[in-house]
Amino acid sequence: MYRAGCIALVLLLAASGGPVPAPASAQPASSSDASAASGGQDRLVRISRFDCVMPDGADNVEFPWPKGLSRWSGGGPGGAAWNAGALRCAVEFQTSCTQGEADIELRIGGAMSGARHAKIDRGGAHLVTIDLKAGQWEKHFDQASALTKRFPYRTATFSASVTASCHAPETFGPGIGPRLEFADHSHFTAGFAKGE
Repeated sequence: MYRAGCIALVLLLAASGGPVPAPASAQPASSSDASAASGGQDRLVRISRFDCVMPDGADNVEFPWPKGLSRWSGGGPGGAAWNAGALRCAVEFQTSCTQGEADIELRIGGAMSGARHAKIDRGGAHLVTIDLKAGQWEKHFDQASALTKRFPYRTATFSASVTASCHAPETFGPGIGPRLEFADHSHFTAGFAKGE
């Protein structure tokens, strides 16, 4: 029966010249599904960029996104960061909120490594940085498996979350509305190696 159905579908596609459009009932039903399908435009807050770098000592006005650990271009084996110590992490988020607050949390593995509270005083992009000492992240490497123990570097999974509480132009936040409309998260995996 299954094979006959597949053959009928192939013949139908060939006769029509292309794929058959999905019925209207197959479209996203919830606002979070619709938000995901439209690129997150219905969200109050959306993380647009998240990364960490090894600070170079200069007091940079702009975060050096091209040097981010997520790019695996750190000079160590496989592009892992080489002899990393302190890190500076940045979370850039977009919001339509013009008055409110945002709580930014940074985790490495499952461990809380840093947090910031930021005021939202305008819609658009907001950049929040969190500085980490080596002791705040080095003990949270990913657990190696039998397959990855042989790699010349260790990995760590970094994740960031932003939760907004908005007072204008509308009231939204924890306890008021679905979480997917006022919170977002992002993550990446970075490699670290040490040597002389």
